[in-house]
Amino acid sequence: MTQFKFSVGPWNVHTGADAYGPATRKDIPIEEKFKKFAEIGFSAIQFHDDDAVPNINDYTEEEIKEVSDALRSGWITTGPRTKQFEKNLCEYLRVDNCVCLNSATAEMKLSFLRIHILLVLLRQFIVVRQ
Repeated sequence: MTQFKFSVGPWNVHTGADAYGPATRKDIPIEEKFKKFAEIGFSAIQFHDDDAVPNINDYTEEEIKEVSDALRSGWITTGPRTKQFEKNLCEYLRVDNCVCLNSATAEMKLSFLRIHILLVLLRQFIVVRQ
């Protein structure tokens, strides 16, 4: 039987702040969100650019140099730095696999492709079983 996998984004758990009023509860640190997502069975996490680049104004000179080196290398959205980031992210999240895509559109296309493959396999399984 096929086992479905589901993803979630950190923004799906509200920070507790209200743009038009006082905070409704204490903020939940992102690490705690990750732990809770794993506990309730999510197998992937989606990120917005502001999730992946928190505290952008607090970069050190070394971090700024790393970004500059990446820009000069010609490898902006794919390549060795992306592969290393995926590896580091897997280790940090304690998961076996992750993939970094350049847009939500690419993520949706990949998700629909996986669903299509599952449906084709399921249809073949049903035909063979009958």
